Amino acid sequence: MPKRILLDHGANYNIGDIAQLENVALRLLHNYPDTELYITDRPNLKTSLWDNAAIHRQKYFRVNIPGAHAFSNLPFAWRYDESWRRMVSNVALLYSERANMQRLFPVTYCDNDSKNSLDLKEYCKGFDGLVISGGGFFNDTLHYTLIEKCSLINAFISKGIPVMLTGQQIGPFKSTLTKKLLKKTLKKVSFIGLRDPGYSLTFCEDAGINRNTFGLMGDDSLGAPCAPETTIETLLKNNQLEAGNFLAVNVRLSNYNREVYAHIKNIASLFEKLAERLQMPLVFIPIAFNTQDSGIAAAKVLVKHMPGNTVKILQCPNQTPAITKGILKKAYAAVGVSYHFCVFALSQGTPAVCMHDGAYYGQKAKNISLFWQDHRLSLDLSKTSVDGAGEQIMKVSNDAALREKIKGISEKALLEWQNIFDNRLKELMRQ
Repeated sequence: MPKRILLDHGANYNIGDIAQLENVALRLLHNYPDTELYITDRPNLKTSLWDNAAIHRQKYFRVNIPGAHAFSNLPFAWRYDESWRRMVSNVALLYSERANMQRLFPVTYCDNDSKNSLDLKEYCKGFDGLVISGGGFFNDTLHYTLIEKCSLINAFISKGIPVMLTGQQIGPFKSTLTKKLLKKTLKKVSFIGLRDPGYSLTFCEDAGINRNTFGLMGDDSLGAPCAPETTIETLLKNNQLEAGNFLAVNVRLSNYNREVYAHIKNIASLFEKLAERLQMPLVFIPIAFNTQDSGIAAAKVLVKHMPGNTVKILQCPNQTPAITKGILKKAYAAVGVSYHFCVFALSQGTPAVCMHDGAYYGQKAKNISLFWQDHRLSLDLSKTSVDGAGEQIMKVSNDAALREKIKGISEKALLEWQNIFDNRLKELMRQ
């Protein structure tokens, strides 16, 4: 009898997250074509997976912990709302097995209009396994998403249903309580696949998690394909670009990396100087298309600080992960803030430098430099001058030996990801 698997994720209209989701879904069906695969239909999710007859849409529900919103509508109390909500959510899940905690802070699922709710244990009853594809949501920067994933994991585990995580980044954290919750939750999981050899690995080791249930597997987007050469050639022509003769750039501006706003003028100056030194056009390649972190919106902010209009925004009406990877493969080099912008480039053998400021993107950038084994791939905007940043990027871009090195690492990493995914999925399907 075919297994019914729920594939949960963190994707919406973000090319990097979509690539991770699609690669995991298609690899799973490649190995087990008879699987009834249900994918959470999160808000604003754009994916070609819905065209696959073997894939079913699973309605998205939000985690609801009523007591967590006690301060939301009280006069003068709004300033305490965020810290109270985080604390209550952590405690409710940390001690969810206690009857008195279930009465005080019941954890349920509700749909977007909050009219319909259901028990999480009822929600997972019809499935034989849970797979959560990669992302950077196990931290307290994106605390609600962490609560959402931990709630789902706990519900499946309580029913004796196996759980597998792939391509995850863990951290950074400020809250000891959040770390305690995550440690307790992850100890119950059948396998935790990590995308970086840095803090994520250290977290699992320090948490006392069974060494056989976690390991480095790389980012879930590694196996995502490039678009056909003819498609990329047409796109280059339409954007008046020549393969190997443009610098790809990206900036992420959002509420979860506010630190970058302070550097936007310096980034604009840096890009102008790079264009002059390389004698190449700059092409801004957006990765996120959501309202809160739109790449197009960030590009327009950047352009305002570049009076020479030396940067053009990639014109691509239906940008997909495959097209994005294909374009970055043709770039001479890449410089950006977005994690997957850099991962896409590096996985295709294109040198990329990840700019950052703040703990959240600082960890992402460090992970990139650790995975591809060169500290120059991470650039701390708070500690580097415009000229210093330019020198670092030029050295990376012109390093022929580095190009060969990252290409070799990427080829090996893809095979390793497939091997680990296939073997761990086999274990999940046997349970």
